[in-house]
Amino acid sequence: ICVKTVGGYDVGYFLSQSLTVEDRRDHEARLLEAYRETLAEAGIDYEIVPGVSALCSVAISAGIPVTHREVASEVIIRSGHAMKNDDPGEATARGTTFVYFMAVNRIEDVVEDLRAEGVGEDTPVAIVEKGTLPAERVICSELADIVREASAASIEPPALILVGEVVRLRERLAAVLEARTS
Repeated sequence: ICVKTVGGYDVGYFLSQSLTVEDRRDHEARLLEAYRETLAEAGIDYEIVPGVSALCSVAISAGIPVTHREVASEVIIRSGHAMKNDDPGEATARGTTFVYFMAVNRIEDVVEDLRAEGVGEDTPVAIVEKGTLPAERVICSELADIVREASAASIEPPALILVGEVVRLRERLAAVLEARTS
């Protein structure tokens, strides 16, 4: 937590993971309670303002919807910290978007899991580094080449990995978003 005096007001800033998307609710709730106590002891009034999950904000900032009526009706969210070790099961049906949080340092494992699930080598993949920030970078490739492309671009956390046909919509949607913010 960071507390500063701005314009005569004490302003606190707390950055946290999504309390509902990622299964860290218990850990985050305990941290939040500790921060509440610290602020109360310091006599600082506070307000908790829920944020927007990176699931949607980072993806759409890069011009990639996580669903689209023509190409993807399902989203599978996975954490790079809790990757499964069991049998991958049946091949994934077309029309699925995979979103990986905190997995850029394990991109090789992500690609291997996707291949084991039957995801094709020509499936589009995007990695959004520092999503929604001024330094945001997006690389797009296909599953067959994304490990090499990510390495060549020196992609680092924080980054979100999106896999599926929705990535192909990026150019069209990014142009619309750019026009809105210009």
